[in-house]
Amino acid sequence: MPHDGLTTPLDTPLVGREVDGLKLVELLGAGGMGRVFKAWDSRLERSVAVKFLADRLAIRPEFRERFAREARALSAINHPHVAQIYAAGEYEGLPFLVMEHVVGGSLEQELASGRSLPLARVVGWWKQAVEG
Repeated sequence: MPHDGLTTPLDTPLVGREVDGLKLVELLGAGGMGRVFKAWDSRLERSVAVKFLADRLAIRPEFRERFAREARALSAINHPHVAQIYAAGEYEGLPFLVMEHVVGGSLEQELASGRSLPLARVVGWWKQAVEG
């Protein structure tokens, strides 16, 4: 099957690799734009999150520029409800962002649990998102 530039059979395996002094230890999540890994920063001795642009998008200049714009936008924000960005780089042709590792589940996981969510909790999340 010809490669159309949009799909790849598998994204580059990254768990276990060292990227710019960061040991990628586990996949935290994946979506249409890329993957996020938990990593250990041996220089600063802390956990970080490393977000990679998806392989199929990294070959397209418009998606690389969109990813770079995201990095610049995040670097301009300093707020308790927005994960901080620490660095940006490229590894084997894949752009990545190094970000604050925020411990906890995602809203997607909460909603998928099937549990009823108290209104005050949902309003609190919306307030945090709007403030950020």
